[in-house]
Amino acid sequence: MSPIDEILAGYDSLQAAQEAFYKDLHSRPELSHAEHRTAQRVAERLREDGFTVHAGIGGTGVVGVLSNGPGPTVLLRCELDALPVREDTGAPYASTVTARDAGGHEVPVDHACGHDIHMTCMVGMAKLMADHRDRWHGTLIPLFQPAEETGEGAQDMEDDGLFGKIPVPDVALAQHVLQGIAGTVATRCGPFMAAADSLKITVYGRGGHGAVPQHTVDPVVLAAMIIVRLQTVVSRAVAPTETAVLTVGSCQAGTRSNVIPDHAVLELNLRSYSAATRQRMLDAVHRIVRAECQASGSP
Repeated sequence: MSPIDEILAGYDSLQAAQEAFYKDLHSRPELSHAEHRTAQRVAERLREDGFTVHAGIGGTGVVGVLSNGPGPTVLLRCELDALPVREDTGAPYASTVTARDAGGHEVPVDHACGHDIHMTCMVGMAKLMADHRDRWHGTLIPLFQPAEETGEGAQDMEDDGLFGKIPVPDVALAQHVLQGIAGTVATRCGPFMAAADSLKITVYGRGGHGAVPQHTVDPVVLAAMIIVRLQTVVSRAVAPTETAVLTVGSCQAGTRSNVIPDHAVLELNLRSYSAATRQRMLDAVHRIVRAECQASGSP
């Protein structure tokens, strides 16, 4: 029996445990900074497999450390949090969870980005590595990061003294689930996953009654002009040979039909594959927002 066959001999029982773990995480998702039960579940699995566990790093972050003699220190990272999205898959284990977001609004919650799969893969890998320590040497560090979707979790863990609690890794690796054909491995040359930037932009107007718009500076119109103009960033500021995405995912302004508000908030997501394209897009966003504010007479 080959070493790989030997390792996979107990895969059937591991697969059943993994499937149950995945369905549990998927049916009980938690929002960024509130991943308390999720963190507890992954910490339990790591402890069962002999890892030294550090919990509560940067809020709800969990890190396991398994030392196995001299060798490289490898950190493997995945995420804990879910998204404020309503699931409509019809799966028997579908999420029906709701929770309050950072703004106090009751929202549906779903692992729509695959973090439940990432965690399931990670704890399965951790068990395989722990059960077959005769096959490798070094230190393995599975890290479960909070608040990935909102962008603060990694920095929160660093600020909380992460590398004073665990060995500094020689290499850090991450993963992301993608659609593919079961039983196959896909590869390609060059960049594959994009860098992502999320921006929150507040533009200011001068509020007033809808009946006297001449006395106001309407931030809704200002925001609309910015949104339209931003559509030219990828088509006109990025080279045709480069791949980039700019999405305006949220636009919030006002509360009544007959009241012109005094500000509007836009939330953007930028994706790029090179540092030069990323900077070009960021520069274009700043330029467009400032120019449209000036054109609208924004205070």
